[in-house]
Amino acid sequence: MIECNLLIDRHLAFSPKGLQSSHRGSLHFDYFYAYSKSQKSISKLVATSAKTEQTALWLTSYLAHWGMFRGSGQLRETNILFFKYLVRELLHPNKGVLLPFFDVSFENLHKKQKSEIDEVLYRMGLIISGAGVSPTATLVSKIILGLTHTIPAYDRFLIIALRKLKEDGVFVGPIQFGGESLINLSRWYSSLTWKEIACSANGQLKLPSS
Repeated sequence: MIECNLLIDRHLAFSPKGLQSSHRGSLHFDYFYAYSKSQKSISKLVATSAKTEQTALWLTSYLAHWGMFRGSGQLRETNILFFKYLVRELLHPNKGVLLPFFDVSFENLHKKQKSEIDEVLYRMGLIISGAGVSPTATLVSKIILGLTHTIPAYDRFLIIALRKLKEDGVFVGPIQFGGESLINLSRWYSSLTWKEIACSANGQLKLPSS
């Protein structure tokens, strides 16, 4: 853990600042994070047609900055209507698919039932695939990360890191995206102390640097 924190300090010390940063995607996430946190409640994100569109545009831009429109992915064949539909289905204050993820932080996610988490992932898969887009682990996890900040993005970098941690005997549990994996990762995460950094968009918001 000490080695991890040293690497984080080194990264922060040498990363270029502002718009010249090589981590523009991270900066964009900071602003998306600040936007969603400023709304006070989930209902505010989709309270009106205009607010729904604003949230959808934030999600679209965030996913684009995080590489989800590259290559042959079907996501780039969608438009704003798809993203408005998506945020309405996920964030509706009474029946939103992501409601179970809004009352818990990642370090406490392991207190949720595996079946409840799997149900969320399953329903998200149906919504996304119903629009002709493949609900990959990377896409689904990045959408949840952007809208709820509850889980990490299950991209190739996280998978590689988890494999290395497992090889070193630091992390025990399944690696592939799913309810069991998220619960194990949350339990492991909550057992450690992590450095925090200030959100670039608002110094009052603290982001885990892991």
